[in-house]
Amino acid sequence: MNIDFKTWIVVLAVCVWNAPLQSWAMSDTEAVLTRVSIGYQSRDSADKVIGNLKLPIHVAKGVSLEWASSAPLVVRPDGTVYRPRQAPCISGKYIPVTLTATASKNGGSASREFTIAVVPSNDPSAPLYMGEWEPFWRARPLIGEWLANGLGLEPLPAYLGRHSFGCKMESQKVLYADHLNIVRLLGGWHEGGGAEKPMPADVADLVYRNEAGELQYRWDKLKARLDPYIGAGYTNLTLVLDNIPYCFTSKPVMKHYGQVATPEDFGEWQTFVSNLCVQLVGLYGFETANRFRFRQGTEAQGTNRFVGTQEEYFKIYDHSAAAIKSVLPDAKFGPFNQAGGKGKPSNCNVDTTALARHCATVGTPFDFVSISTYVVKPTHKNDPWLEARSCNGFFHSVQAELPHPIPFEIHECGIVKSKDGIPTGEPGARGAGWLFHLITNLRETGLDRWYHWDVFDRFRSKGGLHELLDSSGWFLAVLDHTAGGEAFVLNTSKPENEQTQVRAIGVFGGEYDWIMAGVFNPDRLSHETETVSIRIPCNLLRTAKGDEVQWTSLNQTNAVHYLVRKDLEEAGMLNATYAAAPEQLASARTMTSKGMRTPEQDFLGGRLERYEQAIVDSLTLKPFPGTIRRNGDDVVFTVTLTPPETAVIRIGPDVFQPLEKKAE
Repeated sequence: MNIDFKTWIVVLAVCVWNAPLQSWAMSDTEAVLTRVSIGYQSRDSADKVIGNLKLPIHVAKGVSLEWASSAPLVVRPDGTVYRPRQAPCISGKYIPVTLTATASKNGGSASREFTIAVVPSNDPSAPLYMGEWEPFWRARPLIGEWLANGLGLEPLPAYLGRHSFGCKMESQKVLYADHLNIVRLLGGWHEGGGAEKPMPADVADLVYRNEAGELQYRWDKLKARLDPYIGAGYTNLTLVLDNIPYCFTSKPVMKHYGQVATPEDFGEWQTFVSNLCVQLVGLYGFETANRFRFRQGTEAQGTNRFVGTQEEYFKIYDHSAAAIKSVLPDAKFGPFNQAGGKGKPSNCNVDTTALARHCATVGTPFDFVSISTYVVKPTHKNDPWLEARSCNGFFHSVQAELPHPIPFEIHECGIVKSKDGIPTGEPGARGAGWLFHLITNLRETGLDRWYHWDVFDRFRSKGGLHELLDSSGWFLAVLDHTAGGEAFVLNTSKPENEQTQVRAIGVFGGEYDWIMAGVFNPDRLSHETETVSIRIPCNLLRTAKGDEVQWTSLNQTNAVHYLVRKDLEEAGMLNATYAAAPEQLASARTMTSKGMRTPEQDFLGGRLERYEQAIVDSLTLKPFPGTIRRNGDDVVFTVTLTPPETAVIRIGPDVFQPLEKKAE
């Protein structure tokens, strides 16, 4: 087709004349944004903000300009600056804030970001700023032997929908979990029942040898174990390479959880891991598989889970990393979760800090560090603050060996035995209090993710299988509703008993404002009542009207497992070990005779409605029983708590109404 010069002029003119107005509007808004600047107080700058900012809103005729803040309680969209203290979890010298200016005209818009640094306060009366309160608790480990049955995907008990903290999830999801650790995926299992004998390889292992000694694969087992979770929408998976399949060693070593001997040929192991990754791509697509994470082993600091030397662990780690990255370049990879020896890793079978140095030297990925934190021995002090200090020290000792920042994670957590050596999961108020103090202390110092165990205590009676929400479930139900907003460690009054630990966390700026507060004493039998005062700067709160403030708590008398123990004790059915240990709680089965179906459990099943209602009551908000008063620029909430008690206060959603200002 031939078009002369005059025709081109006409075509160009028509195109220009018919160009959408939005394209011109976008050009106007983009041009306006180039002229936008932030006004700072004298001696302030973008790198050092102390005073309020001047954020322009009128910059050009017909153009509207709106501001948004990544930390609106620190820098409001109107430029008002509030300077809290800075918690250790906020890296750097100052609090980073991103301000976004959006210019709009004729339906078109454009945005520009400005990064500033707010100088934190050094006033000890100011709260500690922890940043956005993301749902870092939504994660759970799942165990290989039950994966194909969809462990954790069971329907929820109906009573969980009858309280103020109803589950925010679809059916057939793992409760309170968006991230899953898939443990013992590869096989290497034992027969169970305490036998610690090898399970026939054809039952569990993903890989075996044929008569010629060649590796053969059973990818149908891989698919069966992962499909339930992929099908339920889970793609944030960490696949754990533990329990080495039997075909990789001629001398298997059986421990409590299965085969723990190292591969005899690490090159052959690398081939297996590489083929595993190729199969994941074939099953779920490259985009999904490339987002998976991998962990080399479980609690390999001790010989109960890894019997090789430190050098052998370095080899299996390097070979696994090379195999994974050759197929899935964006997949993250990290070492086992350290369970013991956090204070002196160099004394362990495998030293995680030495591994970090090794990875920094040779370039092997080290993408996250994780721990298991348990109370399992009488010598372990049941003190969440001391445990948090130990975990934090370990995290930072590993981080110090690496040239890049890594996430800090808890992959397992719980109280297994009391200080008297009695088995317990602490399913009552003490367990919730221990978790509240431990987890929030660690979040303050940089914890990125907490993987919790199942939240139900299950027992069977003639009425069927029953599920009682335990202490971790209570805490998680509360946490799940506080997500969003910005979090602060709040100042509290000192306890009367110097051994009692008092802690309060505030989450402000979401749908509601929240205060979580707890009192905990390492002495299980110490229940001296504390009057707790919590100070909150007025500019963080949206309301302080008494009729808009509600609360609930979990304490020693309303926790469902306290009621279970009380009923068993009154009926003469309490296990003798627990009858001799005042107030000590455990699961319903453990506090009876542990059988799968016993007269004691039939007795408890007949009281199920009472127990379910107790759970509902403990999670149902009621009018706040304490006092609220204004003191200068703060609002002071005062309430009576008895160790071990954990409370949650919900405030809002009305706009803040100033109370009468009173001197303290």
